[in-house]
Amino acid sequence: MVSWFKEHTHQRSHHYLFPSRNLSSPMPTIQLRPSSARGHGRQNWLEAYHTFSFARYRDPQHNGFGALRVINEDVIAPGSGFGEHPHREMEIFTYIIEGAVEHQDSLSNTEILQRGDLQFTSSGKGIWHSESNASKDRNHGTPLKALQVWIRPSTSELEPAYYTEHFSDADKHNTLCHMISPVGQHAEGTVPINANAHVYAAIVEPGREVVHRVQGMEGKRRKVYVHVLMDGNTGAVRVEVEGGEEVLRGGDGAYVRGVEEGDEVRFKSTGEGRVEFLVFDLA
Repeated sequence: MVSWFKEHTHQRSHHYLFPSRNLSSPMPTIQLRPSSARGHGRQNWLEAYHTFSFARYRDPQHNGFGALRVINEDVIAPGSGFGEHPHREMEIFTYIIEGAVEHQDSLSNTEILQRGDLQFTSSGKGIWHSESNASKDRNHGTPLKALQVWIRPSTSELEPAYYTEHFSDADKHNTLCHMISPVGQHAEGTVPINANAHVYAAIVEPGREVVHRVQGMEGKRRKVYVHVLMDGNTGAVRVEVEGGEEVLRGGDGAYVRGVEEGDEVRFKSTGEGRVEFLVFDLA
């Protein structure tokens, strides 16, 4: 898989971290988004955690981040799911943590996807789809655990499109795996998105570190959001920029503001077990 990252072992310095930063620019900041403060809903077939305002959960302080509009962490019971429903003007993907999802849509796509598969829908002018747990045995089946992510497109009235790509655990092992990149800057092996956004995933062992170099244009401010999966592991990750650091555990997120092209955001696994997380690099 294409990756824009490598590990660094040398000493950090202000000059190295931000080689092109205007010294009059404010330093980046990190704001923790603790899992305990997220929205939480439970039905007889669904348990959902909402990072941003969604459905009945409303928090004016957390309505999205740049083009990133929704991060829902869902646990769907066997034999259940979201029935056919419409979407428009949204880029939507499903990141499977455990189990399998059955997808059907009005473009005649029908398939079952498992861990490692990234299912991506560009809803454009309009599309109908359904997403359900592919395990049908309500008594003995496997729950589906997945992230549902929505990103606003930068161009409207596009024709809907559907993509799938596989990114194995090995592709993410102690590195940041580039999964999604913008149309016009599309990186080989990634899924194209109609937004100025890059998405990465990593699975990092204790004591190891990976580094993200912010994408974009020189001098243009960017935002980075980090989300740690609720995967039952004992991992944690320390997120660090020149302006500070935060330690994130399962379900936690962090807003990183004030970064520019070329700035580095560092992620070090500090827990007892591996940690899996997604990184969103946004205009």
